[in-house]
Amino acid sequence: MVARSGNRWWQAPLRRRGVRVALLIVLGVVVGAWGMQWFVAYKMQSMAAAAKGGARMKMVTPVEAASVKAMDVNDVVQVPGSISADMGTVLRPEVPGVVKAIAVHQGVEVSAGTVLVQLDDATERADANQALAALRLNERSWKRVQALRAEDAALVSQKDFDTAQSNFESARAAYQAARTRVEKMAITAPFAGVAGLNQVNPGDYVAVGQALISLQTLRDLRVDFALPERFSGSIEPGQDITVRVTALGTSVSATIVAADPLLDAASRNLPVRAKIDNAGGTIRPGMFGDVTMSRGNLPGALMIPEAALMPEGEKQFVYKFAGNPSPTVPGAVSTPGDTAQVAQKVEVTTGLRLNGMVQVVSGLVSGDTVVSAGQMKIGPGSPIVAMNIGMAPVSATAVAPAVK
Repeated sequence: MVARSGNRWWQAPLRRRGVRVALLIVLGVVVGAWGMQWFVAYKMQSMAAAAKGGARMKMVTPVEAASVKAMDVNDVVQVPGSISADMGTVLRPEVPGVVKAIAVHQGVEVSAGTVLVQLDDATERADANQALAALRLNERSWKRVQALRAEDAALVSQKDFDTAQSNFESARAAYQAARTRVEKMAITAPFAGVAGLNQVNPGDYVAVGQALISLQTLRDLRVDFALPERFSGSIEPGQDITVRVTALGTSVSATIVAADPLLDAASRNLPVRAKIDNAGGTIRPGMFGDVTMSRGNLPGALMIPEAALMPEGEKQFVYKFAGNPSPTVPGAVSTPGDTAQVAQKVEVTTGLRLNGMVQVVSGLVSGDTVVSAGQMKIGPGSPIVAMNIGMAPVSATAVAPAVK
Protein backbone atom coordinates (compact mmCIF):
# COMPACT_ATOMS: atom_id res chain seq x y z
CA MET A 1 0.00 0.00 0.00
CA VAL A 2 2.81 2.29 0.78
CA ALA A 3 4.50 1.48 -2.57
CA ARG A 4 1.36 2.25 -4.66
CA SER A 5 0.79 5.48 -2.79
CA GLY A 6 4.35 6.48 -3.61
CA ASN A 7 3.83 5.93 -7.38
CA ARG A 8 0.75 8.15 -7.58
CA TRP A 9 2.61 10.90 -5.83
CA TRP A 10 5.28 11.42 -8.50
CA GLN A 11 3.22 10.47 -11.63
CA ALA A 12 0.51 13.19 -11.16
CA PRO A 13 2.73 16.21 -11.97
CA LEU A 14 3.95 14.56 -15.20
CA ARG A 15 0.42 14.13 -16.50
CA ARG A 16 -0.35 17.80 -15.80
CA ARG A 17 2.79 18.97 -17.64
CA GLY A 18 1.91 16.84 -20.66
CA VAL A 19 -1.48 18.45 -20.90
CA ARG A 20 0.04 21.91 -20.75
CA VAL A 21 2.57 21.10 -23.50
CA ALA A 22 -0.17 19.72 -25.71
CA LEU A 23 -2.26 22.85 -25.20
CA LEU A 24 0.72 25.04 -26.08
CA ILE A 25 1.38 23.06 -29.29
CA VAL A 26 -2.26 23.35 -30.38
CA LEU A 27 -2.23 27.08 -29.61
CA GLY A 28 0.98 27.56 -31.64
CA VAL A 29 -0.46 25.74 -34.65
CA VAL A 30 -3.63 27.86 -34.55
CA VAL A 31 -1.68 31.13 -34.21
CA GLY A 32 0.75 30.14 -36.99
CA ALA A 33 -2.05 29.22 -39.35
CA TRP A 34 -3.81 32.53 -38.70
CA GLY A 35 -0.55 34.48 -39.17
CA MET A 36 0.22 32.78 -42.44
CA GLN A 37 -3.27 33.49 -43.68
CA TRP A 38 -2.88 37.16 -42.71
CA PHE A 39 0.54 37.43 -44.37
CA VAL A 40 -0.72 35.92 -47.63
CA ALA A 41 -3.71 38.26 -47.64
CA TYR A 42 -1.41 41.22 -46.96
CA LYS A 43 0.91 40.32 -49.81
CA MET A 44 -1.99 39.88 -52.19
CA GLN A 45 -3.37 43.26 -51.22
CA SER A 46 0.08 44.85 -51.66
CA MET A 47 0.52 43.30 -55.11
CA ALA A 48 -2.94 44.41 -56.14
CA ALA A 49 -2.20 47.93 -54.94
CA ALA A 50 1.12 47.94 -56.78
CA ALA A 51 -0.54 46.73 -59.96
CA LYS A 52 -3.23 49.38 -59.61
CA GLY A 53 -0.63 52.05 -59.02
CA GLY A 54 1.44 50.81 -62.02
CA ALA A 55 -1.57 51.25 -64.22
CA ARG A 56 -1.60 54.89 -63.19
CA MET A 57 2.15 55.33 -63.70
CA LYS A 58 4.05 55.36 -66.97
CA MET A 59 7.72 56.18 -67.54
CA VAL A 60 8.60 59.36 -69.47
CA THR A 61 11.57 59.32 -71.87
CA PRO A 62 13.81 62.39 -71.88
CA VAL A 63 14.81 63.54 -75.39
CA GLU A 64 16.58 66.47 -76.98
CA ALA A 65 14.26 68.87 -78.75
CA ALA A 66 14.37 71.80 -81.16
CA SER A 67 11.75 74.39 -81.93
CA VAL A 68 10.56 75.09 -85.46
CA LYS A 69 11.44 78.69 -86.30
CA ALA A 70 10.61 80.84 -89.30
CA MET A 71 13.65 82.74 -90.56
CA ASP A 72 14.97 84.58 -93.58
CA VAL A 73 17.54 82.58 -95.56
CA ASN A 74 19.58 83.36 -98.63
CA ASP A 75 18.80 80.66 -101.17
CA VAL A 76 22.28 79.84 -102.47
CA VAL A 77 23.31 76.76 -104.41
CA GLN A 78 26.86 75.40 -104.56
CA VAL A 79 27.54 72.75 -107.18
CA PRO A 80 30.67 71.35 -108.84
CA GLY A 81 31.54 72.60 -112.30
CA SER A 82 33.89 71.46 -115.04
CA ILE A 83 36.00 74.12 -116.77
CA SER A 84 36.83 73.68 -120.44
CA ALA A 85 37.86 75.79 -123.40
CA ASP A 86 35.06 77.68 -125.10
CA MET A 87 36.41 76.17 -128.32
CA GLY A 88 38.71 73.18 -128.24
CA THR A 89 39.37 70.24 -130.48
CA VAL A 90 41.81 67.50 -131.38
CA LEU A 91 42.75 67.71 -135.04
CA ARG A 92 42.53 64.46 -137.03
CA PRO A 93 43.15 63.77 -140.73
CA GLU A 94 40.32 62.99 -143.12
CA VAL A 95 42.65 61.05 -145.41
CA PRO A 96 45.54 58.66 -144.66
CA GLY A 97 49.09 59.68 -145.35
CA VAL A 98 52.64 60.18 -144.12
CA VAL A 99 53.49 63.15 -141.93
CA LYS A 100 55.77 65.47 -143.88
CA ALA A 101 56.23 68.23 -141.29
CA ILE A 102 54.95 69.65 -138.01
CA ALA A 103 54.41 73.23 -139.08
CA VAL A 104 54.13 74.94 -135.66
CA HIS A 105 55.79 74.76 -132.28
CA GLN A 106 53.92 73.20 -129.39
CA GLY A 107 52.15 75.59 -127.03
CA VAL A 108 52.19 78.66 -129.30
CA GLU A 109 49.24 80.79 -130.31
CA VAL A 110 48.11 80.37 -133.89
CA SER A 111 45.55 82.15 -136.01
CA ALA A 112 42.69 80.53 -137.88
CA GLY A 113 43.85 78.84 -141.10
CA THR A 114 47.43 78.24 -139.96
CA VAL A 115 48.86 74.92 -141.14
CA LEU A 116 49.69 72.78 -138.11
CA VAL A 117 50.59 69.41 -139.66
CA GLN A 118 51.50 68.80 -143.29
CA LEU A 119 51.06 65.37 -144.86
CA ASP A 120 52.99 64.28 -147.95
CA ASP A 121 50.89 65.54 -150.87
CA ALA A 122 53.14 64.80 -153.88
CA THR A 123 50.72 62.30 -155.40
CA GLU A 124 47.71 64.50 -154.76
CA ARG A 125 49.43 67.50 -156.40
CA ALA A 126 50.29 65.44 -159.46
CA ASP A 127 46.67 64.36 -159.74
CA ALA A 128 45.62 67.96 -159.43
CA ASN A 129 47.98 69.06 -162.21
CA GLN A 130 46.64 66.33 -164.46
CA ALA A 131 43.10 67.41 -163.74
CA LEU A 132 44.06 71.00 -164.44
CA ALA A 133 45.46 70.07 -167.87
CA ALA A 134 42.27 68.21 -168.74
CA LEU A 135 40.23 71.17 -167.58
CA ARG A 136 42.12 73.60 -169.81
CA LEU A 137 41.73 71.31 -172.85
CA ASN A 138 37.99 70.92 -172.34
CA GLU A 139 37.66 74.63 -171.67
CA ARG A 140 39.23 75.48 -175.05
CA SER A 141 36.99 72.99 -176.83
CA TRP A 142 33.94 74.40 -175.14
CA LYS A 143 34.86 77.96 -176.12
CA ARG A 144 35.44 76.87 -179.76
CA VAL A 145 32.05 75.22 -179.96
CA GLN A 146 30.41 78.30 -178.54
CA ALA A 147 32.17 80.54 -181.09
CA LEU A 148 31.14 78.37 -184.05
CA ARG A 149 27.57 78.24 -182.93
CA ALA A 150 27.54 81.99 -182.52
CA GLU A 151 28.66 82.40 -186.19
CA ASP A 152 26.23 79.84 -187.59
CA ALA A 153 24.03 77.54 -185.59
CA ALA A 154 24.04 75.03 -188.41
CA LEU A 155 27.79 74.46 -188.03
CA VAL A 156 27.39 72.74 -184.61
CA SER A 157 24.77 70.18 -183.85
CA GLN A 158 22.97 70.24 -180.55
CA LYS A 159 24.57 66.93 -179.59
CA ASP A 160 28.11 68.23 -180.13
CA PHE A 161 27.26 71.39 -178.24
CA ASP A 162 25.93 69.46 -175.23
CA THR A 163 28.89 67.06 -175.27
CA ALA A 164 31.45 69.87 -175.22
CA GLN A 165 29.63 71.59 -172.37
CA SER A 166 29.39 68.36 -170.34
CA ASN A 167 33.08 67.54 -170.86
CA PHE A 168 34.09 70.99 -169.67
CA GLU A 169 31.95 70.85 -166.53
CA SER A 170 33.18 67.31 -165.71
CA ALA A 171 36.80 68.40 -166.07
CA ARG A 172 36.20 71.39 -163.86
CA ALA A 173 34.61 69.18 -161.14
CA ALA A 174 37.52 66.70 -161.38
CA TYR A 175 40.03 69.50 -160.90
CA GLN A 176 38.11 70.83 -157.88
CA ALA A 177 38.09 67.34 -156.34
CA ALA A 178 41.86 67.02 -156.90
CA ARG A 179 42.49 70.42 -155.31
CA THR A 180 40.36 69.39 -152.31
CA ARG A 181 42.48 66.27 -151.83
CA VAL A 182 45.59 68.41 -151.86
CA GLU A 183 44.09 70.77 -149.28
CA LYS A 184 43.14 67.88 -147.01
CA MET A 185 46.81 66.92 -146.77
CA ALA A 186 47.39 70.15 -144.84
CA ILE A 187 45.86 70.09 -141.33
CA THR A 188 44.96 73.69 -140.51
CA ALA A 189 43.62 75.47 -137.42
CA PRO A 190 39.84 75.90 -137.66
CA PHE A 191 39.98 78.80 -135.19
CA ALA A 192 42.53 80.91 -133.34
CA GLY A 193 43.95 79.26 -130.25
CA VAL A 194 46.93 77.61 -128.61
CA ALA A 195 48.46 74.54 -130.22
CA GLY A 196 48.82 71.56 -127.93
CA LEU A 197 51.35 68.76 -127.75
CA ASN A 198 52.22 66.80 -130.90
CA GLN A 199 50.87 63.26 -131.01
CA VAL A 200 52.88 62.29 -134.13
CA ASN A 201 56.30 62.93 -135.68
CA PRO A 202 57.50 63.53 -139.24
CA GLY A 203 57.61 60.24 -141.12
CA ASP A 204 54.78 58.63 -139.19
CA TYR A 205 51.99 57.04 -141.19
CA VAL A 206 48.61 58.24 -139.91
CA ALA A 207 45.22 56.70 -140.53
CA VAL A 208 41.91 58.46 -140.93
CA GLY A 209 40.76 59.89 -137.59
CA GLN A 210 44.10 59.49 -135.79
CA ALA A 211 44.87 62.22 -133.24
CA LEU A 212 47.55 64.64 -134.46
CA ILE A 213 47.51 67.74 -132.28
CA SER A 214 45.07 69.61 -130.01
CA LEU A 215 43.95 73.22 -130.27
CA GLN A 216 42.40 75.16 -127.40
CA THR A 217 41.24 78.71 -126.82
CA LEU A 218 42.47 80.06 -123.48
CA ARG A 219 41.05 83.57 -123.51
CA ASP A 220 37.43 82.44 -123.35
CA LEU A 221 36.59 79.49 -121.11
CA ARG A 222 33.30 77.87 -120.19
CA VAL A 223 32.11 76.10 -117.07
CA ASP A 224 29.44 73.41 -117.28
CA PHE A 225 27.39 72.54 -114.21
CA ALA A 226 23.94 71.31 -113.19
CA LEU A 227 21.44 73.06 -110.93
CA PRO A 228 18.51 71.62 -108.94
CA GLU A 229 15.21 71.79 -110.75
CA ARG A 230 13.89 74.52 -108.44
CA PHE A 231 16.32 76.90 -110.18
CA SER A 232 14.92 76.13 -113.64
CA GLY A 233 12.75 79.23 -113.60
CA SER A 234 15.54 81.49 -112.29
CA ILE A 235 18.13 80.98 -115.04
CA GLU A 236 18.58 83.81 -117.51
CA PRO A 237 21.37 84.47 -120.05
CA GLY A 238 23.68 87.19 -118.79
CA GLN A 239 23.16 86.30 -115.12
CA ASP A 240 26.32 86.52 -113.02
CA ILE A 241 27.66 83.63 -110.96
CA THR A 242 30.84 82.97 -108.98
CA VAL A 243 33.29 80.18 -109.73
CA ARG A 244 35.95 79.20 -107.22
CA VAL A 245 38.85 77.48 -108.95
CA THR A 246 39.96 74.85 -106.46
CA ALA A 247 43.49 74.41 -107.82
CA LEU A 248 44.26 78.14 -107.71
CA GLY A 249 42.29 78.97 -104.57
CA THR A 250 40.77 82.02 -106.26
CA SER A 251 37.26 83.02 -107.29
CA VAL A 252 36.29 84.50 -110.64
CA SER A 253 33.04 85.81 -112.02
CA ALA A 254 31.26 84.12 -114.90
CA THR A 255 28.23 84.90 -117.01
CA ILE A 256 25.53 82.38 -117.84
CA VAL A 257 25.32 81.77 -121.58
CA ALA A 258 22.47 79.28 -121.80
CA ALA A 259 20.62 76.47 -120.06
CA ASP A 260 19.59 73.21 -121.61
CA PRO A 261 15.84 73.10 -122.31
CA LEU A 262 15.72 69.48 -121.06
CA LEU A 263 16.31 68.41 -117.46
CA ASP A 264 18.31 65.28 -116.77
CA ALA A 265 15.81 62.45 -116.36
CA ALA A 266 17.88 60.62 -113.72
CA SER A 267 18.92 63.48 -111.42
CA ARG A 268 16.22 66.05 -112.28
CA ASN A 269 18.99 68.63 -112.60
CA LEU A 270 19.24 71.37 -115.21
CA PRO A 271 22.48 71.51 -117.29
CA VAL A 272 23.80 75.09 -117.47
CA ARG A 273 26.78 76.66 -119.22
CA ALA A 274 28.55 79.90 -118.27
CA LYS A 275 31.43 81.84 -119.83
CA ILE A 276 34.62 82.92 -118.04
CA ASP A 277 36.82 85.76 -119.27
CA ASN A 278 40.32 84.33 -118.82
CA ALA A 279 42.25 87.42 -119.87
CA GLY A 280 45.13 86.60 -117.54
CA GLY A 281 45.42 83.06 -118.85
CA THR A 282 45.85 81.61 -115.36
CA ILE A 283 42.92 79.19 -115.62
CA ARG A 284 43.46 76.11 -117.74
CA PRO A 285 40.84 73.93 -119.43
CA GLY A 286 40.12 70.80 -117.42
CA MET A 287 40.32 72.45 -114.00
CA PHE A 288 37.64 71.88 -111.37
CA GLY A 289 35.52 74.71 -109.99
CA ASP A 290 32.81 75.23 -107.36
CA VAL A 291 29.92 77.23 -108.78
CA THR A 292 27.93 79.46 -106.41
CA MET A 293 24.64 80.98 -107.45
CA SER A 294 22.03 82.85 -105.43
CA ARG A 295 18.31 82.83 -106.08
CA GLY A 296 17.77 85.66 -103.61
CA ASN A 297 16.36 85.95 -100.10
CA LEU A 298 13.72 83.46 -98.97
CA PRO A 299 11.67 84.96 -96.11
CA GLY A 300 9.83 82.91 -93.50
CA ALA A 301 11.49 79.56 -94.17
CA LEU A 302 10.74 76.96 -91.46
CA MET A 303 14.04 75.41 -90.33
CA ILE A 304 14.78 72.37 -88.15
CA PRO A 305 18.00 70.40 -87.45
CA GLU A 306 18.83 67.73 -90.03
CA ALA A 307 19.28 65.31 -87.13
CA ALA A 308 15.52 65.43 -86.52
CA LEU A 309 14.80 63.76 -89.88
CA MET A 310 14.03 60.04 -90.02
CA PRO A 311 14.22 58.83 -93.65
CA GLU A 312 12.04 55.90 -94.63
CA GLY A 313 12.56 55.07 -98.28
CA GLU A 314 11.97 58.26 -100.24
CA LYS A 315 9.94 59.86 -97.42
CA GLN A 316 11.07 61.93 -94.43
CA PHE A 317 9.49 61.83 -90.96
CA VAL A 318 10.00 63.62 -87.64
CA TYR A 319 8.70 63.13 -84.09
CA LYS A 320 6.69 66.16 -83.01
CA PHE A 321 5.74 67.01 -79.42
CA ALA A 322 1.97 66.65 -79.09
CA GLY A 323 -0.36 67.22 -76.13
CA ASN A 324 -0.08 69.63 -73.20
CA PRO A 325 3.15 71.59 -72.74
CA SER A 326 5.80 69.77 -70.73
CA PRO A 327 8.58 71.22 -68.61
CA THR A 328 12.16 71.15 -69.95
CA VAL A 329 13.34 69.06 -66.98
CA PRO A 330 13.28 65.26 -67.42
CA GLY A 331 10.77 63.65 -65.05
CA ALA A 332 10.73 60.17 -63.63
CA VAL A 333 7.10 59.11 -64.00
CA SER A 334 3.88 60.44 -65.40
CA THR A 335 0.23 59.82 -64.62
CA PRO A 336 -2.77 60.62 -66.77
CA GLY A 337 -3.16 63.92 -64.94
CA ASP A 338 0.43 65.06 -65.65
CA THR A 339 1.41 67.50 -68.38
CA ALA A 340 3.99 65.34 -70.20
CA GLN A 341 3.68 65.30 -73.99
CA VAL A 342 3.72 62.35 -76.37
CA ALA A 343 5.66 61.74 -79.59
CA GLN A 344 3.65 62.17 -82.77
CA LYS A 345 5.20 60.84 -86.00
CA VAL A 346 4.71 63.33 -88.82
CA GLU A 347 5.71 63.14 -92.50
CA VAL A 348 7.46 66.27 -93.77
CA THR A 349 8.59 67.66 -97.10
CA THR A 350 12.07 69.18 -97.07
CA GLY A 351 13.65 71.95 -99.10
CA LEU A 352 16.85 73.91 -98.60
CA ARG A 353 19.75 72.69 -96.49
CA LEU A 354 22.37 74.72 -94.67
CA ASN A 355 24.99 73.98 -92.06
CA GLY A 356 23.10 71.10 -90.44
CA MET A 357 19.69 72.76 -90.84
CA VAL A 358 16.94 71.84 -93.29
CA GLN A 359 13.86 73.69 -94.50
CA VAL A 360 10.46 72.11 -93.90
CA VAL A 361 8.08 72.91 -96.74
CA SER A 362 5.10 71.02 -95.32
CA GLY A 363 4.17 68.97 -92.24
CA LEU A 364 5.10 71.45 -89.50
CA VAL A 365 4.22 75.00 -88.48
CA SER A 366 6.18 77.68 -86.72
CA GLY A 367 6.23 77.06 -82.97
CA ASP A 368 6.16 73.26 -83.19
CA THR A 369 8.78 71.33 -81.25
CA VAL A 370 10.49 68.28 -82.77
CA VAL A 371 12.73 65.58 -81.33
CA SER A 372 16.31 66.24 -82.49
CA ALA A 373 18.01 63.36 -80.63
CA GLY A 374 16.78 60.18 -78.96
CA GLN A 375 14.38 58.99 -81.67
CA MET A 376 15.60 55.41 -81.26
CA LYS A 377 14.33 55.28 -77.67
CA ILE A 378 10.73 56.22 -78.46
CA GLY A 379 7.86 55.37 -80.75
CA PRO A 380 4.58 56.97 -81.80
CA GLY A 381 2.60 57.86 -78.67
CA SER A 382 5.53 57.51 -76.26
CA PRO A 383 5.48 60.00 -73.35
CA ILE A 384 8.45 62.34 -73.80
CA VAL A 385 9.93 65.33 -72.05
CA ALA A 386 12.40 67.86 -73.48
CA MET A 387 15.86 67.93 -71.94
CA ASN A 388 16.63 71.13 -73.84
CA ILE A 389 15.09 73.05 -76.71
CA GLY A 390 17.54 74.12 -79.40
CA MET A 391 17.02 77.53 -80.95
CA ALA A 392 17.54 78.07 -84.68
CA PRO A 393 19.61 81.09 -85.80
CA VAL A 394 17.82 84.28 -86.76
CA SER A 395 19.17 84.27 -90.32
CA ALA A 396 21.33 82.01 -92.42
CA THR A 397 22.50 81.25 -95.90
CA ALA A 398 20.93 78.17 -97.38
CA VAL A 399 23.19 75.99 -99.47
CA ALA A 400 21.74 73.30 -101.67
CA PRO A 401 23.51 69.96 -101.54
CA ALA A 402 26.03 69.19 -104.21
CA VAL A 403 24.84 67.31 -107.33
CA LYS A 404 25.75 63.64 -107.62
